Amino acid sequence: MSKTDSFKLLHVEDSETDAFLISRHLQNNNFDIKLAKCRSEFECLVATNQFDLILCDHYLPDLNSEDALNIVRKKDPYIPFIILSGALPPGVAVKLMDNGANDFLYKDRPERLGPAILNALSKRKLEKERLQLQKQILYSENRFRKLVESAQDIICILNREYRITYHSPSIEKLVNVDGEIFGENILDIINFENPQRFSELLRECKNSADRLEEILDFRRSDSHSIYKIILKNHLDDEGIDGIIVKFRDITNDRLKDKSLQEKDEKLRAFYENSIDGIILAKTNGIITSANPAMCVMFGMQESELTGLHRSAIVHTDENRVAELLEERRISGKAKSELELIKKDGTVFPAEVSSSIIPFNRNGRRLKKTATIIRDITEHKEHVRQINDTAQKLQYAEKIARIGYLELNLKENTVYCSGEVSNILDIENCNELKVEEFRSLVLEEDLYIFEDIKSSVLNRGDTKNIELRIHVCKSEIRWLNVIVSPLMDGDEIVGGKGTLQDITEKKLNFEKLAISENRYKSLIQSQTNYFVRLDTKGNFTYCNQRYIDDFGWLYPGNNPIGENSLIDSLPSQYEKIQETNAKCLKNPFRNYQIDITKLGKNEHNKATIWDIVFLKSDNGESELQCVGIDISDRVKAEDENKFQANILSKIGQGVVATDAVGNIKYFNAAAEKIYGWKYEEVKDENLVELMFPDLYESDLLKEILEKLSYDHTFSSQYNGRKSDGTVFPVQITMSGILDQEGSLSGVICIFSDISRLKKSENKLRELNENLTSYTNELVSANKGLEQFSYIVSHNLRAPVANIIGISEIIADEDIDSDMRDKLQCDMLNNVKRLDTVVRDLNNILKVKADYNNSRELVDFQCLTDNVIHMTGALISEDQVTIKTNFSDFKSMLTSRSYLHSVFYNIILNSIKYKHPERELILQISSRSGKEFNTLTFLDNGLGIELGKNREELFELYKRHHHHIEGKGMGLFMVKTQLDLIGGKISLESEPNEWTKITIQFPNKVVNSKSENP
Repeated sequence: MSKTDSFKLLHVEDSETDAFLISRHLQNNNFDIKLAKCRSEFECLVATNQFDLILCDHYLPDLNSEDALNIVRKKDPYIPFIILSGALPPGVAVKLMDNGANDFLYKDRPERLGPAILNALSKRKLEKERLQLQKQILYSENRFRKLVESAQDIICILNREYRITYHSPSIEKLVNVDGEIFGENILDIINFENPQRFSELLRECKNSADRLEEILDFRRSDSHSIYKIILKNHLDDEGIDGIIVKFRDITNDRLKDKSLQEKDEKLRAFYENSIDGIILAKTNGIITSANPAMCVMFGMQESELTGLHRSAIVHTDENRVAELLEERRISGKAKSELELIKKDGTVFPAEVSSSIIPFNRNGRRLKKTATIIRDITEHKEHVRQINDTAQKLQYAEKIARIGYLELNLKENTVYCSGEVSNILDIENCNELKVEEFRSLVLEEDLYIFEDIKSSVLNRGDTKNIELRIHVCKSEIRWLNVIVSPLMDGDEIVGGKGTLQDITEKKLNFEKLAISENRYKSLIQSQTNYFVRLDTKGNFTYCNQRYIDDFGWLYPGNNPIGENSLIDSLPSQYEKIQETNAKCLKNPFRNYQIDITKLGKNEHNKATIWDIVFLKSDNGESELQCVGIDISDRVKAEDENKFQANILSKIGQGVVATDAVGNIKYFNAAAEKIYGWKYEEVKDENLVELMFPDLYESDLLKEILEKLSYDHTFSSQYNGRKSDGTVFPVQITMSGILDQEGSLSGVICIFSDISRLKKSENKLRELNENLTSYTNELVSANKGLEQFSYIVSHNLRAPVANIIGISEIIADEDIDSDMRDKLQCDMLNNVKRLDTVVRDLNNILKVKADYNNSRELVDFQCLTDNVIHMTGALISEDQVTIKTNFSDFKSMLTSRSYLHSVFYNIILNSIKYKHPERELILQISSRSGKEFNTLTFLDNGLGIELGKNREELFELYKRHHHHIEGKGMGLFMVKTQLDLIGGKISLESEPNEWTKITIQFPNKVVNSKSENP
């Protein structure tokens, strides 16, 4: 969307200040904005239908955004509609969005308005384009459908099972069933006289991309018709996905032509059945007739071709037409290849033969032209494919060093392909005689050549042999020759076949044989185990070392053919089978496994094996295994592990040093605690490296002196890890004394007590929290007792009155006037009881609905919203409200609860204003070290606190009785502040002022959690 585009916006807003701010914010966006302040102005402007977007406030005196949205949608369901409001519950916003609003924004976030408007306008533009495109598609579909339905030809579309997916209405002429035919198999509902041919035609079309045509007779009980059937395979076309079948009723045409066909049967048979297209034309090039092949070729009816000039079917870029016409003018006939164009615009190559035919009519000598056109597209493609195949064959012969050879013994000639000349190193093998070719064969292999001659000539066998020949420079080459009989009629006159140079293959086989012999010698002589297994796990080869150690477990001391699990412990079977399975799934990938083998005299052998699966396409795949006897190594490692594990298993760090503190041993636990490896700290000073504070103090000398007297020292210090982290450590030291009693080393045992320290701190914190929670619980319990007392008191009085009145009414002696008065009193008490129950329900609902969800609440916006809600009272009572939130502007809390607090306090100030002066209410905030404070100060009636101080925030406690009220306002304020972590206090001077102070601890105000 261009930034220079101008758009008309309708802004629905009753506040001129808000409208001015929004207009000013959008002044750089090239918007033409009209303002509607009430419902009547809005409806008049919407009726003009001249706006690109509606921007609407949620609250207006006589209109809300939901009604405005309904009015707009009835006029234009697609015009963008954005709600802009100071405060709107999320549930209402979601409902409006579901009903068709495009977006919802708060007024305190004007920076989002411009992008939101541009986004909505962009979506509107895209929607218009989509609807227009959809309209065009429907128009095209209707036009195509009307065209098909109005055509005389019968058209239908079949799926792969020949079931009808579409048909024109005129198909009823052909079908032999009543009712709907969609989904029916066309072979079941149309009866041609030759249904088999129709079925074959469908199969041919299904397997071909060509256009197929056929004429079939159709007979019903009362009529006989002839139809021309045209089929085209569009199964792979996404838009059609079917076979298009067109039935054209040509019965009348056939009847008209019948007499002419009988007179000119032979010519017409040629003309009609020719696979080539034939046209008759005047000498000026106007076509007068065209045969069916011509029509099929060009995709046109004969009636369409008739009357056309020959240039209409010639490609406009074809320059050889003039040459053809000139040659025909001179000689009376001409032939050439031209590029022609079909009805659908397809250009194709054709062989064109044209002749001038003279004839007499009414004594006049006239001339016509007859032109035969043959579509040579397939011929050209076949030629191209043949040439392409020949090139590929030549390339394949060159790569494979293989060629074609013919030896004609009867004519003593040799024919061979070019690659044979390269193999034989002869410039032209076709000049050779049979005996000259024979002379190339190595003398030792002449018997093979003669055997081929005998087998092929006498028995007609096909032979596959290998022999050697001489080439230039005394080089010998190996050839693989496959020869079969060369026939001349029924006579075998020689041999033909392929000749391939396999010299390199032979040399590689010789090298492979040498390598294999060396390999076998190496395997037999090595001290490692070497075996091969088939895919079932049976031995196919074992070297001598393996037989010497494990052959005694197999019959005849021979493992070949036996299962390889026999010489392993049963506990190893599953592990071995799993490893073999992995190898079989991943050929040529090496896997390693430890296997305990059965040994002589119950001394089992520990072995380690490398196993790889060598996969072969000729069915000779095998598992190749190389193993080592590691029994001695395992025994030594087990002894070392047993000794090393004594210290490594200890969860505490163990360090040994010499007499001056240089590290000589550092166990695994110490590595884990400090983050150093033993190699990094070896010969480093323990105290200097890990206890720098201790190293720099005089305490180290005292410790070393104690250790020199064989004392043990234990204490807690701060240690240092490899990354510099300092952490608490419990250390115990013990000295190592030599034979003379001198200190030769120190054993130190360390324990990381970070968790212990954290647990102690956590326990201390929990104790403090428990004390705090206990105090809160005591406070809540006192509030509950007070609440219970008030509730029981306010419920008991009306209930007692109802019971007493009921007993009096039950007395039959009272007169009717007294009974009516008592019933009226009872109704008043029931209403009092209902009022108390409703108040209790509202109080409990406030507590039950609190869900701890918090958001950032701006005090000024909150105050403006309350002023907006109480606007009528403020105007009527001459109220001035002053605010100053510069020190403490907002906090994370429950918006709805804090809104209720502001609303009740402001409303109370207005209700209890001094009748002799204008009410001035000052609302301010202050930020402190421990608390953040909100203050409400007014110059109203004030409260006498002497006797009312303890009852200020109790339920149903009223301090002014000349104004209607229930005494719930301050109680609800305190209840909601308790829930959001606030404390309230009140000071007042009767007839002078009232000051309400609300404090929030900093931990409540500064918390960033949405759900603490």
